[in-house]
Amino acid sequence: PSPPPPSPSPPLPSPPPPSPRPPPEHPSPSPSLPPHPPLSPNEILNHEIIWTSTVNTTAAQFDATEYASAVADATGVPLSSVTVLVSETAADTQMLVITTTIRTGDGATEAARIAVVVQTQCASAAGESDLFRSCTPVRLIDVIVAPPSLPAPPSAPDCPAEVMQLRAQIEELLAENMRLREQSRCDSSPPTLPPASAIPTGGVLVYRGD
Repeated sequence: PSPPPPSPSPPLPSPPPPSPRPPPEHPSPSPSLPPHPPLSPNEILNHEIIWTSTVNTTAAQFDATEYASAVADATGVPLSSVTVLVSETAADTQMLVITTTIRTGDGATEAARIAVVVQTQCASAAGESDLFRSCTPVRLIDVIVAPPSLPAPPSAPDCPAEVMQLRAQIEELLAENMRLREQSRCDSSPPTLPPASAIPTGGVLVYRGD
């Protein structure tokens, strides 16, 4: 007799599913300011954008020109309108405060102030996990528009005392005119004929009615 067929090998266990990646951390906008959709290049005309951020790097390793170019690309304004000011903090020379100012339009005094919150992507230096070689804006996360303060209502002009006195006299004359007009309307009664004894005999009295 032929030998029995070999039994099939048991199935291999399936590999465990890959664990989901944690969502990327985004800097959250300031909770005290309302969100606003990103502005187009036409919408930011006559506006001044000031954006301040702090990164963990040194002034020698930070490329302000590349950073300004990325800001111009993210906001859609010319590079000549972007100014990047880099300063080190007093507590740590590896902490930089980067203030980016964008000036567009004619710089009218009514321009609103816009704070731009931008997601940054930093490349760490080799062997130094706490030091970043450069930080570059990736995309606009939020644009917050603060409208300009409304001008104070104009105060009442200071009128001289003579003008106020003349105004009071005019109002008094108008009131007197109205009172006399009402009185003359009430006093208009039909005229009466004189008594018969007042008519001289032999004469003719003509009553015209006025």
